[in-house]
Amino acid sequence: MAIYNLRQVERQAKKHARSWRWVCWPFWKMSKEPRPEQGRTEPCEFEKQLKEGAQCDIQTLSQKWEEDDHKLKPAFAKQIAQVRNLEERYPRESEEETRAKKAYEEAAANYRELLPPGLRAGWMYFLLVFLGVVEFPINTIVFSILADTPIWTYVFALAILVIPLCAHFVGQALKQEDKTPTDRAFLIIVPTIILACLFGFGFLRGQYLAAVLLKMKTLGIAIGPTMATAIFLAFNAAIFSVAVFVSYSGAHPQHRLYRQRRLEVKEARKRHEKELSKANETAQRLFEARLALAEMKHQREKRWRWYGEKAEALRATAKHYIVTYRGKNMEWRSWAEPPECFKKPPLDPDIPIVLRTLDWTFDTLAVSL
Repeated sequence: MAIYNLRQVERQAKKHARSWRWVCWPFWKMSKEPRPEQGRTEPCEFEKQLKEGAQCDIQTLSQKWEEDDHKLKPAFAKQIAQVRNLEERYPRESEEETRAKKAYEEAAANYRELLPPGLRAGWMYFLLVFLGVVEFPINTIVFSILADTPIWTYVFALAILVIPLCAHFVGQALKQEDKTPTDRAFLIIVPTIILACLFGFGFLRGQYLAAVLLKMKTLGIAIGPTMATAIFLAFNAAIFSVAVFVSYSGAHPQHRLYRQRRLEVKEARKRHEKELSKANETAQRLFEARLALAEMKHQREKRWRWYGEKAEALRATAKHYIVTYRGKNMEWRSWAEPPECFKKPPLDPDIPIVLRTLDWTFDTLAVSL
């Protein structure tokens, strides 16, 4: 149909409708029968030509669309598969997140059933460290006369720091409601070892005490060796007792169960946060995948609609040319009665099904959107 325009169609109608034609030499009119013939029932050849031309152009558009769609389908099918995969994953991960949240809430409820200690753990450890810091410089001064080098002085002073550490475990064991045989043995053995060590260090400290007492005697201060050793032992015993009291105040009566439930809460919270993060990530990916799929669907429909509109335009143009041809043909006829073929509806080019219905079938996916 592209070989004809409206003016050419009108000229062909005039040429076909006249009952004469020009002869080149000599120039005169020779009679002929108008076309289409009066009794012709089949569509005339020119109308067929217009219809076939339009049909050819529409078929070319159909082939171009199939070529374009062949390029669009793989990416579209891949995006659909991704959306389906995420739609299958998200309920599972959401269910896992729900179970993890329920487990965390149960662990937290069990943990809250146990009343917390009177002294918070942070303050307890701060006071224990403070006692160790207070004890360290004093013991450093005491052992400076016994050690050959400063390194051994600090080693001996650091060794005494086991007193607050042992006192911490003694305080915890003392606070327990249901004491195990290990706890009872610990309460007996550890204080005994601590006292033995203190008496041992007091005995080794004789040289240091003699020098100190000599200086004190010179200054007029009367303190005997026994009293000085007693003061040393009393100071460390006081440190030990205060550390035991601090640990006792910061310990839970059911320390093992309290610690176990606290760890369960911590692990349940970490697991819930992990599952929640996975579920949120999958939900975000699913949302983005659906948006991308909707955009690809829109672009594919838009492209298909463009080809369909072009085909409809070619179809309408062909029908318009045929109607124009008939009208101009009747204007130049010598009789008013139209041919039989003009009484029938004009030929209508067919539009292929690929341009009338958008196919959403992708191999074995059978997707319907």
